[in-house]
Amino acid sequence: MTLIETYHKYRVFAQRKKLSWITPSPLVNAVDNKSFNYSLEEPILREFGSYFSFTHPYRFSTMQPCTRGADIGRIKKGKTQNHLALFHIFPTAFSLSPNLEKINVYHRDAIFDTVDYLRATGIDIRKLKVTYFSGGNLHDISNGYVSVHKTFPADIVTLQSFLEAGLENNQLVPLANLDTFVATFDGDEDFLAGNRFEIYHPLSDNSALLEIATGESLKYRQVRRNKVTIDILPAPCCATPVAIGLERLQAILENRTSVRSISALTDIADLLAPLLGSSARKDKLIAADFFRAAHLVLAQTHKTRLNASISEQRRVILSHLCRQSWNQDILASNFLPVLRRNAALHPWLPELADGAEIVADLLIKNIERRRYS
Repeated sequence: MTLIETYHKYRVFAQRKKLSWITPSPLVNAVDNKSFNYSLEEPILREFGSYFSFTHPYRFSTMQPCTRGADIGRIKKGKTQNHLALFHIFPTAFSLSPNLEKINVYHRDAIFDTVDYLRATGIDIRKLKVTYFSGGNLHDISNGYVSVHKTFPADIVTLQSFLEAGLENNQLVPLANLDTFVATFDGDEDFLAGNRFEIYHPLSDNSALLEIATGESLKYRQVRRNKVTIDILPAPCCATPVAIGLERLQAILENRTSVRSISALTDIADLLAPLLGSSARKDKLIAADFFRAAHLVLAQTHKTRLNASISEQRRVILSHLCRQSWNQDILASNFLPVLRRNAALHPWLPELADGAEIVADLLIKNIERRRYS
């Protein structure tokens, strides 16, 4: 199954589940003025203007591009083949509601729908592992990182729902840490809090379990001051999001040993190969990854005035791409077939095709600037 086929299967699934399709959030949006988008939080603000004033139930579907500074740092240090400079996440469930009493129903439905989608793509659910919150004192489970001395119960709804959806007891792993209980946020404002589960599947060589999806059951409110969580209180609303990583799922579906070796990246690497001379295969795959990221970043921001923090993130992405061993006689026109192929692989991002010629010119200018700086 190709990346585009996985995307189309998701669109069919979303229509069947009556999840309204919304335009993906731009990389620069209202959620965080210090970094590119890395989550599904912007649609909440788009619909309600608040993380807590849900005036009506809301469910949506989208294919959201993300880029994270921490992931780029890992790639630059050669520490990972399973994190990408650009990746996509999509919700199999994302219910927001003012009706807090129905959170367990929403959460159970979200888990059933997610397992339903994974089965539909061909995933063998017998191979899944799921971590969930086993309960505990928040101060203790965070090793003192969150100074809130309150105890929260084990997430029995997640456990029971996955069992009812067809998983076995030995596939469900209870954990108590900040990966299984949401109690932090990068912003300064109050945010939702609650239980989290993570779904894993082994890579083709069984070398490691790869996280492919994350879900949450949020019914609490983080009270935050100076970017620190000082209390956890009941929220006036609830959210039950579940999101799957597109490229990570694709690595499983294509039976790959790493996320970076999926066909959507090898296709771009093969097209870039003649422009990169004698670079090693692994370097061409990294170049393909940063090429995808630079393509979207430039297509979306070439006319945008960025603040210093986000401008630095863009510089890091472009710098890592442009310092590759490009041929001396490379022209903007050499990039156009690669940009068009990349656009065709991501039909949910029409700006990739619309901005191809502008991006090609900007890439050449950045490569030349890098050479002579």
